[in-house]
Amino acid sequence: MDDNLDPNKVTPLGGIGIDLTEESKQMLFEVVSKLIPKKDYFQSFDPGYTYINGNVTKKGHITICYGVKNSNLKKQFDSSNLKIKWQKVSVIKEIQINLGYQGLYYVIVAIPEIDKDILLFYDWVRKNNELLPDSPSFDPHLALCYIKNQGNYPKELLKKLQQKLVGKTVKFDSVNFYYADEKIGSVSLL
Repeated sequence: MDDNLDPNKVTPLGGIGIDLTEESKQMLFEVVSKLIPKKDYFQSFDPGYTYINGNVTKKGHITICYGVKNSNLKKQFDSSNLKIKWQKVSVIKEIQINLGYQGLYYVIVAIPEIDKDILLFYDWVRKNNELLPDSPSFDPHLALCYIKNQGNYPKELLKKLQQKLVGKTVKFDSVNFYYADEKIGSVSLL
């Protein structure tokens, strides 16, 4: 039986993300921590969604692609001779608050400016790798936190976060390749 059809077997998947430097993660953590009390954070207890866990700025990254089926993604990239001028810094241009699954929570994200080289890399990944048919398209964002759905609170919070974060610079540390939740390679940007 095909692993993708067997509900008892989960096919491991790969992905690529650009991690922020510790300094940038700390800056985001401090802003979010000062504006949002711990009691307002939302945490999922579903084992498949452990990443939905309150203030997630300490894991700051931009996901370039998720849902890659092949396990040799980093080797394939290395052998492709694809020349990428990796973006090392970005400016936050917007903050968004989006309603999460079944309206249980909000996810707050920062939208950074992204260079065309990262978009070219994303296109290469999609054209040269086997991905899940419903693999999401590249939506550059930094997840900041998950908060409980509490009426008008997000509108007030959005304004405060925009004042504190829009125009701030974040720095990137590395591009990381993952398969089955394990890092299989990295490109340092420092």
